Amino acid sequence: MIATDLCLPIDLPWPIENFNFPNYRNKNQSQTKLHNSMIDKSFLTLMREKYLLDIQFIEIFYLPCYSSHAIHCDGHELDNKAKVNFVKDGRNSKMIWYSAKEDNLIETGYTKVNTKYLSIKEHNCKIIHSEKIISPCLVNVGQFHTVRTVDQERFCLSLAFIDLTRKYRLNFSELAQRFKI
Repeated sequence: MIATDLCLPIDLPWPIENFNFPNYRNKNQSQTKLHNSMIDKSFLTLMREKYLLDIQFIEIFYLPCYSSHAIHCDGHELDNKAKVNFVKDGRNSKMIWYSAKEDNLIETGYTKVNTKYLSIKEHNCKIIHSEKIISPCLVNVGQFHTVRTVDQERFCLSLAFIDLTRKYRLNFSELAQRFKI
């Protein structure tokens, strides 16, 4: 896996104008699923008309200063699932991708919003890439990853996209091709 398969900056407008990020500052729940009706109609129109995409779901992630999420991949298998992340704050924070040292060290879990995922302990994997996320950004979430904050809390609106007509979720390379990046 090379860095261009993990993270690419993208030129898109924010999906929700005047979003009240502090309402989602909760140290007990770092992930919250949002209702798609919160997305601006102009953003939806752009996605549908220019890119032939619809939004499968949107989540907000919160991380306080000097913290990180558990190392995980979205979903129940390692693949090339992708999301577009819109990041607010998080100065000097990085997204880090990993590979497992051995497959038998991979664990299965469920998020607070009841989605299945794979995880691995840091000592059981090795870093394959790390990058400061420029917002917005297409990110590979089908590989093991985490985000580490430093001296500023971080909010992230994270969108999963599906094909407008066939309704299947697009992977990293398919979305990069749609967005022409």
